[in-house]
Amino acid sequence: MHYTTEITDDVTEISLNEQKSFEASKTTTLFKFKPTVDVTKKQLDITVSSQSDTVAYLKVSDICKQAMNTRCLDYSESSLRLTFGKQGRITLSRASRPSLNTFGFRYIGIALKNQSGKNRIKSIELTLRSSFNYNYIRPLIFLGLVSSIGGIVIALWACFCFKDPYTLPQEDNSAESDRLNGQNLEILASNGSESEGGNRNESRPLFGENK
Repeated sequence: MHYTTEITDDVTEISLNEQKSFEASKTTTLFKFKPTVDVTKKQLDITVSSQSDTVAYLKVSDICKQAMNTRCLDYSESSLRLTFGKQGRITLSRASRPSLNTFGFRYIGIALKNQSGKNRIKSIELTLRSSFNYNYIRPLIFLGLVSSIGGIVIALWACFCFKDPYTLPQEDNSAESDRLNGQNLEILASNGSESEGGNRNESRPLFGENK
């Protein structure tokens, strides 16, 4: 226990909303952060950024030894690790492993990925910021207002677009009407010709008598 205390006392401490600039190498650069009660009410974003594409590790743990050994991938849910180039981020919350609480420190280890035959360094900026909180009242109110206003707008738009009454399409009887009209015309024509022929037949004797 005394040995662990000596190691953690030499670790550079970082605060919320503070930006640390440093040169990362194959040797792990270690930071520690002490969460407060206000910090645990929100999610904590641990962000690293760089102008270089050189691959590096970002590892976060509640155990100093785990954060120091960046090349070891731990499966005991006591650490999180990612590989990044120009930017990377690990988010801690109440549900994450390790979780964000007020018990002890959170250790952040950063080191270059093993590259044989190359002695490189990487300029990195480390930032800690609080992000999403756990107050769901405002998001729920916002979603309710958006849904209500959107429903009213859609209803008004529908009334404007379909303000004319809808009439059912009637069956097209034009062909049948033309056929019936044609039959009626034929009947009228035949009756007219018969009457005209009868009149002509009756008038002939009259003309003969006058002669």
